[in-house]
Amino acid sequence: MKRVLFILLAVLSCVSVINAQSYNKVKVSLRNGLIEKGSKAVISDESVTFKSGNEMKTYQLSEVSLIEAKKGSAGKWAMGCGGGCLAVNLIYGISNGMKGVDIYGAETSTASYLMGTIVETVVGAGIGYLIGSLTDHNEIVYNKNMSLLNNFKFNVTTDQLSKQGPKISNLTLSYRF
Repeated sequence: MKRVLFILLAVLSCVSVINAQSYNKVKVSLRNGLIEKGSKAVISDESVTFKSGNEMKTYQLSEVSLIEAKKGSAGKWAMGCGGGCLAVNLIYGISNGMKGVDIYGAETSTASYLMGTIVETVVGAGIGYLIGSLTDHNEIVYNKNMSLLNNFKFNVTTDQLSKQGPKISNLTLSYRF
């Protein structure tokens, strides 16, 4: 029993030491005013390392004033939309014997149906990639002045239903982890 407890404690301490976060794209603002953009960044407790062009750059967090990162959701959107188009076409193809219908209502061959499925999947993936790229915004992941109080967000909204009706107030308190 003591061995199992010791091994569990050792594993938990090793996991707590590995506290590095990785991001696809980052924008690092240094204290001297320079702004570096890069990809494949790893932020640890002491430094930030990222690829800028063909070289790897490392800065101590004492030199950095702000790090902004993107989630990298374009690939997920592309896979979701492309996979959805492929799934719909496969289900339709299985139910109709891999024969499609052209714009005039005539049945098409299996080869042209498969070609249309591939084209539609690629177009769906492209649209998904575009949506993911447009909705992916920079988030502040490190700020030299970061404190626990900065992560709290308090919102008050008031809506009036009509001129004679009562006001509805919504209070929201949220915390970003």
